[in-house]
Amino acid sequence: MQKNQLALVEEALKNGSSVHIADQDGKSLLLIATQNNALDMAKLLLSYQADVNQQDHIKDSPFLYAGATGNLELVKLYLLHGAR
Repeated sequence: MQKNQLALVEEALKNGSSVHIADQDGKSLLLIATQNNALDMAKLLLSYQADVNQQDHIKDSPFLYAGATGNLELVKLYLLHGAR
């Protein structure tokens, strides 16, 4: 993700937008960041208490997706934030 996207998301969260919002498929911001391998975005979202276990309509979560794709950096980060 680009730096300007990071700044836009941070500004929206500072202004009260929910970190738990999801798209029409139930994908949370954190799941989308995980699917895009956007570590900086994931860290930002976690600083606003994003749920690493929040599932979409097919029961995928950021933690499960990171594990399935072998992204150990995100897996370790999500374990520190309550992944189960």
